[in-house]
Amino acid sequence: MNKTHRLIEEKVKGFALEVLPDIGLELFDVTFRRENTGLVLRVTIDGEGVGLQECSKVSGIISEWLDENDIVGYDNYNLEVSTPGLDRPLRNIDDFLRFRGRYCKVVLKDTEETGKKTLKGYINNVEDKTVTIFMKSSKKYFHIDYDNIKKANLEVEF
Repeated sequence: MNKTHRLIEEKVKGFALEVLPDIGLELFDVTFRRENTGLVLRVTIDGEGVGLQECSKVSGIISEWLDENDIVGYDNYNLEVSTPGLDRPLRNIDDFLRFRGRYCKVVLKDTEETGKKTLKGYINNVEDKTVTIFMKSSKKYFHIDYDNIKKANLEVEF
């Protein structure tokens, strides 16, 4: 990613962090990159019950601000506003707290604690820096040091 793209991302992040709390939403991510379809500015928002209506509203707010302030500097780009989705990443300890009771997939850096590289189960508890995952299939609880988590995301259970 070039410096110009990073600068655009930072400006959009700053603006979004200012306006989203006023409408009960939070910023999840901002990316600006060249894709097969051209330049894409992707803003990912989050919040309780966020859906299509909120995405549309935020798209209008950001689009107007971008046009008024000539932030992007390119004529052709697409603005996409979306949510993290059902399989959203769990990016910090607060996400584990927020989604306690939900089904997730956790990939570990080191298997010493659990004997497993990947766990799929329910977020049972979060205490200090320990995340407890309950695996229904084995009826076992796994206590994982948060620092040992390589990546994690919510999963849809079928």
